[in-house]
Amino acid sequence: MKKHFTFLTLLFVLCSILSYGQEEQSKTYQFINPEVVNNTNTYIEAFSTADMTKFRYADKSNIIEFESGLKVELFSASNLISKGFSVDANRILLSEPKNLGHYVFGLSGDGKTIMQMFTQTKFK
Repeated sequence: MKKHFTFLTLLFVLCSILSYGQEEQSKTYQFINPEVVNNTNTYIEAFSTADMTKFRYADKSNIIEFESGLKVELFSASNLISKGFSVDANRILLSEPKNLGHYVFGLSGDGKTIMQMFTQTKFK
């Protein structure tokens, strides 16, 4: 029984790791202006572990910007589905977010995580 539990746990962890990193350069996103950064490898690594679904539109590409000035085109959900990717339709953007233009993206200190950083604060 203990062996079965250990096997199932390892299988679950492996499947979680493989399904989480779904972003692939030139397949799910592309750099628009890579010349503004010295090295895009850090961004490629961060995207490989990211899930950018909640920033993706159903039928049009979305351009996101990093604090470094790098712009990235996230391909639409319909584009990804046509390429055979699985997309959670419950998490995609159906309209422009109300806080559009109030945030940029950045990388964590170790360069492995993409962070959404708000640039404007609204006081009441």
